[in-house]
Amino acid sequence: MRIGFFSGVGLGILLSTVILLLYRSLTITNPLYDSDNNNNNYSYSKDITFENATITDSKNYLNINNKKSIHDTDSTMPKEVDKKSTFLSPIGSKNSVYLISDKKHTNQQVIEKQSLCPYNFKIYVYDLPQHLKSIYLSEEARVNKTLHICQKCILEQFSIEYIIYDFFTKFCGRTFDPDEADFFYLPIIRDAEYRVTLDSKGPHNKRAPSSTEQALLDIIEKNNDVKWLEVFNTTSKYWKQHKGSNHIIVMPAPVTNLRHESSQRGFFHYMVHLYPPIFLALEYSASFVKEYPICSSQKNILMPYPTTDPDLFNGKLHGGVVKRDSLLYYAGGLHGDCIEIRRAMHHILRNSSQLPGVLPDVRSIQAEREHGFRAATFCPVPVGDSPSSKRMYDVLNFGCIPVILSDDLVYAFTSPVGGTIDESIFAIRLPQAVVQFSSDVMLERFKNKKEQFGRLPTGDLLYDLLAQAKSENAEYYKGYYVNPLIQILQRVSQQNIQILRSGVESVAPKFRYYKITKNMTTIPTANHVYPDGGALDSLAAMLSLRKSQGLAKVSASCQTERFATGHKYLGRFPCEYEPNPKNDFRKLSNTTESYSDNSDSNLRQYWPIFNTSFLLK
Repeated sequence: MRIGFFSGVGLGILLSTVILLLYRSLTITNPLYDSDNNNNNYSYSKDITFENATITDSKNYLNINNKKSIHDTDSTMPKEVDKKSTFLSPIGSKNSVYLISDKKHTNQQVIEKQSLCPYNFKIYVYDLPQHLKSIYLSEEARVNKTLHICQKCILEQFSIEYIIYDFFTKFCGRTFDPDEADFFYLPIIRDAEYRVTLDSKGPHNKRAPSSTEQALLDIIEKNNDVKWLEVFNTTSKYWKQHKGSNHIIVMPAPVTNLRHESSQRGFFHYMVHLYPPIFLALEYSASFVKEYPICSSQKNILMPYPTTDPDLFNGKLHGGVVKRDSLLYYAGGLHGDCIEIRRAMHHILRNSSQLPGVLPDVRSIQAEREHGFRAATFCPVPVGDSPSSKRMYDVLNFGCIPVILSDDLVYAFTSPVGGTIDESIFAIRLPQAVVQFSSDVMLERFKNKKEQFGRLPTGDLLYDLLAQAKSENAEYYKGYYVNPLIQILQRVSQQNIQILRSGVESVAPKFRYYKITKNMTTIPTANHVYPDGGALDSLAAMLSLRKSQGLAKVSASCQTERFATGHKYLGRFPCEYEPNPKNDFRKLSNTTESYSDNSDSNLRQYWPIFNTSFLLK
């Protein structure tokens, strides 16, 4: 009896010890808040109970089952979160591989994921306060499908922060030990906060940097971490180790930066990218890349504009038979510093409606543009508010060959920005002025620099095609003026068209953030769908390359380049080549000036397309 009694007691003690050890294993201390890490002596712990998936900590209480959040650190945070909310554990929880997920993951699963990861780097995702507007406003947008979480709306093109967030928080190489990380990522959606502020009422400066952005500006530009510690409530140790050169910052829009200044173009919004962090940008101009090749191609990474329309990925936009029997299709607004280029495109459409086989029987409006892309061989990509546009990637998804009419445009992942993709295998590039002037003007302008006019994959010069059209008296068809753009595209050989179509088919997946799947029924960013498209493979490959080259070395080279003397600064995107007093309507002393008067009356003198006497003979 005694032996049985003591055996029972011993078994009870053993079980109690095991339970205690299991419980303590689920109590995690975040190394970023360890008192030895900085002088602020922060301490921060999380208790996680897997059975009911309830997470508590010293700052926030999140009850997943009730979808209720109570934040005593910021009165502006809503007390109730929609019951459809997908909030789960705070970022950085070691027992949750995924930030937003219905599944529970153990450290063993993290290890298994990392062992199968095809990439050779690890990334640490900062654990930030959930009351930050740049966090909770984006989660509200996901739940309610507002702001950037939309189909065929203007903000969709600026949703890259959501996508990168979903990628890095679920990344197979994510580590929860900052000391072993190669890269660091701040999981914030700044553009969500900016758009909400921009639409708000009141006398405040709606474009002023948010507290999040000011914290970034201070540490980037001044190496001052006061606001970093105050706003992010996390150590600046890992930033200061390498001056932020191993930190990744996402820039969601090409014509805004951390300060959101309006009416600024040219290099203005790119200049902050010259600082040490790795910036993921949607746009660099060719002029900027030429001026700062190391910073823009070896340190920073140019990314494609996102498309998150589920109907693209599930095939609905490709439904039905559409015959590709038209020369070109274009639909776009009249805006931008180089508005005369787009104005010319509208007049080309007006004239070409009278030319056989040029335009498809599809209206040139945004609602029908996917049908137009599928029905045409070529899709012009003119300059707009800035050199790039979402269109440059959209047309590829529908098999249309882009015709670049933007002298400063650069595609992501191409050789000028450190990538491996060759633009010439999938796109035709022409001087943007080709749509503005007659064939005589263009032939004269480029007679001594024919190569600069453009070349086809087979080596044929586009200049020669225009010269051929001139010799054939192709400037008019039954009294209708035929723009040089149309004359050139009509003479592109079938051999070149086939090469370009094959190129479009091969590169289109490399620019997508999600793979084609019939299972995608809703906007992927609404549900934190893991981005598995080729664009993320390219991003990971370029980060791997930067690690192998040495981040400190690359950053130092960029800083040397940044402070070198003799750099040019372009305050406006180029809208014209060197002026020709005889033929050009603009008499500019240099190409960075802006032309203020775009009325048709100023254009009639030199543009046949604006002179009605040329429309009908």
